[in-house]
Amino acid sequence: MTFRIISDPAAQEVALRGGEINFMELTNAEAVKIYSADPAYRVVKYPEGRVNYLAVNKFCPAVQDRRVVEAVFAALNRDEIIAGAYGEGMAEPANGVLSNVNTFYDPTLKGYDPDPARAQKLADECGLRGKTMTLYFNSERVYMKETAQIIQQELKTIGVTLNVIPLESSGFFKKVFGTDGDYEFYLNGYGASGDPDNVVAGMYNGTWGVNLAVSDTLLGLWKQARTVYTDAERAELYRRIQQRTREEMPSYPIAYPNYVFVTTADVRGTDAIRKTPIFEDYTKLSIQ
Repeated sequence: MTFRIISDPAAQEVALRGGEINFMELTNAEAVKIYSADPAYRVVKYPEGRVNYLAVNKFCPAVQDRRVVEAVFAALNRDEIIAGAYGEGMAEPANGVLSNVNTFYDPTLKGYDPDPARAQKLADECGLRGKTMTLYFNSERVYMKETAQIIQQELKTIGVTLNVIPLESSGFFKKVFGTDGDYEFYLNGYGASGDPDNVVAGMYNGTWGVNLAVSDTLLGLWKQARTVYTDAERAELYRRIQQRTREEMPSYPIAYPNYVFVTTADVRGTDAIRKTPIFEDYTKLSIQ
């Protein structure tokens, strides 16, 4: 097996079409349609195990009034964001802080629904209309720019001007995993497959997401989930965690991205282990 590093997406496609490589990641829904219709290629798709979300910065004075956050969340339309930023088949709507392949994911949990009338009412009540707010996003991560732009448009419906600011990864994480209070929101994503204690807990218990507003009650539930051992007990605690997080509104889960890639039609074994990082066992891959 030979690994080739090709940073330019256009050059990757040329290499695939020219038979120089047999595998390429796809992040564009239109490209998925093209390769799916071509018998010379095979498109594989499965959940990436990540949660992409809008975070509320608790250190910003502008979001201390809960009605501000409620108005913003009610103005957002998750399905429209996914359709516009990700494209058909590239992500599933997120209904909570655990991904759709997490051990204790609860598919019955209700996500945030758009409610334009309520958003307008709350915006008027809390004086949000006419305000300018700021959102940071990681310019090196796929879908983030497009998501920021759609959110920017959706918040115009409640009279909010949203400044969207791109930062490269190093500057982005320094900014959003700190205590600055000069911005309201940021877009981010985290790995959330397997056990919630692996990564998700660290996002909401202050290990990384120090600027997410999490109550002592919710922190206690995260800690308690680490002290019980039966699946039934843990499932009940993580159900309560997901529900309580939704009520406290520290973040707006947007999407569960799918990992999508194309191979030449002669490659076999690509979907033998359907999780990321991909191809944990390279002996399952073959060319026929």
